[in-house]
Amino acid sequence: MRIGVRLGGEQAHGALLVEGRLRAAGTARLGAAPHRALSGLLRELAEAAPGRIDAVTWDVSALLDAALYPPVRRVAALRLQPRPARTCSLADHPSALVRSLVNWRGHATGGHDLFGGELAELDIPAVLRLVEPFGTVEDAAPGSAAVLVVTATGAVSCAEHERAVAERVLGRCPRLRVCLSHEVGGIGLLEREAATVLNAALLGAAEQIAGRCVRATDALPGPPSCWFATGDGGRMSPERLRSLPVLGLGAERAAGLLGASILSERSNALIMIADTGTALVGRVHDGLPQVAADLPGPSGVRLAAPQAVLTTTAARTAPATVAAYAEHDPGAAVVLAVAAGAVDGHEDTRALADRLGADTGRRAVLLDGAADPGAVGAAGAEPSAWLDLMIDAVTPEELRRQLAEAEQRALTMVAAGGAQPGRERIVESVAYSLPFIRSGTYRLHVRASGAPRQGEGG
Repeated sequence: MRIGVRLGGEQAHGALLVEGRLRAAGTARLGAAPHRALSGLLRELAEAAPGRIDAVTWDVSALLDAALYPPVRRVAALRLQPRPARTCSLADHPSALVRSLVNWRGHATGGHDLFGGELAELDIPAVLRLVEPFGTVEDAAPGSAAVLVVTATGAVSCAEHERAVAERVLGRCPRLRVCLSHEVGGIGLLEREAATVLNAALLGAAEQIAGRCVRATDALPGPPSCWFATGDGGRMSPERLRSLPVLGLGAERAAGLLGASILSERSNALIMIADTGTALVGRVHDGLPQVAADLPGPSGVRLAAPQAVLTTTAARTAPATVAAYAEHDPGAAVVLAVAAGAVDGHEDTRALADRLGADTGRRAVLLDGAADPGAVGAAGAEPSAWLDLMIDAVTPEELRRQLAEAEQRALTMVAAGGAQPGRERIVESVAYSLPFIRSGTYRLHVRASGAPRQGEGG
């Protein structure tokens, strides 16, 4: 039995799943005493359960997103590249949000290619000269950088240079926190750097949010295990949220798709989530939302961390968007969900469902709105893993071997993330040929997830 909670700025929406089905739902206004309101919501849901609650999963993506604004320059960014950029514009990041969070930017020689080959020897003396000022200021001093972000070319294939910098810098400046881009993952340098900068900027907020949610969870009998929803429709531990809060961005959208799938009991579906005047359209396959990397996150920043693939459109035109999706997915069900508290000024939900059916030629499943889809999706989330790699494979046998190794690595990550041993599964495993780079080059996308624990019923 599981509880999912979606936290907003003023309200918290909760849902209780028993044997994978909705048993109870509730909403709490946070007001001036948010901890009391959350504790009351959890107790209310727990009392509706026929037994002990196994897990509570929190969707805190709205709080994380809000913590980025107004942007405060509190991050130092160091790039490791074979040679410095020729112009100041290329040395900086194209995103205004990322630039507004970075207080200091530096460059040192180093880095690898996409296949792990060293492009240039790491210049440790230069790195230490660059970061020397950070060891002589208090982290809380105005204008000082509290966190150092290290982004090296090719770090996803070989992270040796990033790790070496962290080891030497922390030995010299022990008060400085260090975030390494390979921990977020992703091929693109700019997308990986953006995700790591946002991650560094969120560390303080994530510590506070995780602490509040863990305390509320621990107040329940048991206590249940505490989890946090991720942007790919999975979940992570409090410790992982504290170190990689960027993975929680976008969780609300992925959890909404997952929740609509659970409520409609459709594991393969095209889902429209209607809000006030707008709608999100996405797809769920095999019970999980479709995800991809390098998608726009806060303020349109492209992030290396995976997020749900969604189309945002006006509510009145959303049925036509779903119909366009349906042309390429003939076997998928069509589901209409309504976001909690949404009021559509154009037409009621029944009329909207009728329009969906007319445009797609399929009967639309209309959810009754008794529970918030995001809270339901948080309750049903499982540990997940996503790998985005570049490899060289001259023969089909070598490609199969490397793909199998990546799959095993993803399964291991899911098991380490809390999935029950033996219940891990590969959701996606694709090798894209990249002959424009060179013959035998492939980009691997591997996604893994856990299945519900036996006895949890989620």
